[in-house]
Amino acid sequence: MGAGKSFSISMSIILFPYACARFPPNLGVPVPAARHLIVFPNVANGAELLGEGLAFETPCVQCANRGCASRDPRCARCRDEHRSAIEQSPLCRRLGLSWRLVKELSEHVYVLPSGFNPVRNAEHRERFAAAWIVLSTHTKAVSACTKGYFASTDFIAIWMDEGDYGSDATDRRVARNEGRSGSWDKLQSTLSASWIFAFSGTVSAWMQRIVLRDGYLARCTYGDLFRTGDLCRMRVETLCPTGMAIDGRRIGEGPLTEDDCKLLRTDPRAQRHHAEALLRTQLSWRAQSGVPFLSMIFLGKGANIAQFWRMVHRLAEKLPVSPVTNRRLRVALACDDPGSDADVRPFRDSEAVLEAVKDLEYDVLIVKVIGSRGFNSPLVKLELNLDCHSDSLESRNMQSQRGLRGGRPLRLDNERLRTIAARYGFLPALRDHVLQHRGHHQEFIVFETAANAETNLSNLRKWIDDEGASEAVVVGDSRRLIELVPEAAEGSEASGSVSGDDDDSDDS
Repeated sequence: MGAGKSFSISMSIILFPYACARFPPNLGVPVPAARHLIVFPNVANGAELLGEGLAFETPCVQCANRGCASRDPRCARCRDEHRSAIEQSPLCRRLGLSWRLVKELSEHVYVLPSGFNPVRNAEHRERFAAAWIVLSTHTKAVSACTKGYFASTDFIAIWMDEGDYGSDATDRRVARNEGRSGSWDKLQSTLSASWIFAFSGTVSAWMQRIVLRDGYLARCTYGDLFRTGDLCRMRVETLCPTGMAIDGRRIGEGPLTEDDCKLLRTDPRAQRHHAEALLRTQLSWRAQSGVPFLSMIFLGKGANIAQFWRMVHRLAEKLPVSPVTNRRLRVALACDDPGSDADVRPFRDSEAVLEAVKDLEYDVLIVKVIGSRGFNSPLVKLELNLDCHSDSLESRNMQSQRGLRGGRPLRLDNERLRTIAARYGFLPALRDHVLQHRGHHQEFIVFETAANAETNLSNLRKWIDDEGASEAVVVGDSRRLIELVPEAAEGSEASGSVSGDDDDSDDS
């Protein structure tokens, strides 16, 4: 599945056939509690799940200004806004549930806290016992299994968001070799009396084996979601280097050689020209639409993300002030360890960075692994892929996951988006943009480099065929880099490499 996994999980729990899910007594399988466990890789995934109608604790403005983190039941405005938020939730609007039923459900949702210990902590024990739905990151759930806090009969079903992540044999082998206890196998072996449902945007190797063995795999493809209007059209354009000058040498006047491709992948001037092409396009889109679209840059695992961020940050400072936000583009990075230098310390909490990007505190997000899946903002509409993928299934899945970051359409019923639009004053422009695309699909653009086009475009075409998305993706257009960045034709001095091996940890 692509967009819509969070709502699908919530809906499936609501409609879960408890009577049919229990095994006959003569099989000797213990009867599990009527409780559900939702597992996800990152905190951002959990926030999206809660936003589908499982949490309504946001206080009113007055209470928030007084420092209240959750709604005050004594406050009339909190009560009114609480009911309004429930009535506007997908569970009410799309499933037709009454606001009282959704309210009761949300009161029995428990987000597993850090340091979960139901043996010593009475609050943890009581809230877990009263929960109908438990949400947890993969790491916390595995830890609870390892420490014996989760028993085989605690859950009737496990719902795995990003279900292909960490599930392949290669990932399990890496986890064992590195001494980590994070294999999803631990969940499946400990919670052996639970039904397991894996939701994923990409089909992994173990899922393919299920299909080959006549197993059950329900698919909702990119093409399906595109045809229902739930995903945007992807337009893939290759940035052609013809006419670009580096060290007095003209690139792309003939077919690209192996040396040309290496130069385009590793030379800091070529990297800067590609980044500038993205940023200038972003400014142009903002000026034309009045909507502050976000952009993302995807790097390979060997890239020095901190140094690349510095280059793009300096570049953004030299470009014009952005329309709508009336400031120069702000650039963020997301990874496990950006380093200890003062300029990258604000990015040490990757989850906080991703939330800040969603709130338009930043305009450009640079990532390697973190943010490549599970991060969703409908404002993301421009992408630059600087990673040269291989034709392996793992690499192809990573490429398609990255590409889909821009796939969420802008909708007027998105409360968070409307709040941001009101804050920055682009609500009328947002409304106009959505209404203009009412009869046809919104679009987002993915820039590929000519050096990586052969493999990356081949991967995309395979993915399009597999997803039944021939009308949803336009591949093959090209744009001359020097038309977007005229200075690229003049040549410039090098300013330090931003590619190759680095001292950053792998932010997987």
